Amino acid sequence: MNKILIICLTLLLTSCSDILSTILTTKTIYECSGKFTKSGVEGEAPRLFLKFTKYRSIVSLWSDSDGSLNTEFPSKWRDYYSYTKFVGDQLQIYKSKKMVGNFSFLSNVIALDTPYGFYDGNCVEKK
Repeated sequence: MNKILIICLTLLLTSCSDILSTILTTKTIYECSGKFTKSGVEGEAPRLFLKFTKYRSIVSLWSDSDGSLNTEFPSKWRDYYSYTKFVGDQLQIYKSKKMVGNFSFLSNVIALDTPYGFYDGNCVEKK
């Protein structure tokens, strides 16, 4: 009987967390094209995909982050930035409490320090 109760509670909590995640966030996906600069040498970069999860204002009661950012170069590299901050129309991107990038919501331009070098690109929102 206890096992059935635990399973039911686990399912209920999982469902509640999915519902809360949907209520408390909005997600936007971008596809970017740009260049890498490493040690002063520029090179073409593969497409970069971004998934920006924006937290709704109520989340500020328990978190000082404005959202999170998932980045992916297909078949090469993925990274997660759990702390972002809005400054005007800019999104500042942090990794380990150090600012590593910036995304402009006006021009959809990203500048990001990655393990492959500095990435600078133009992004288009995917619908």
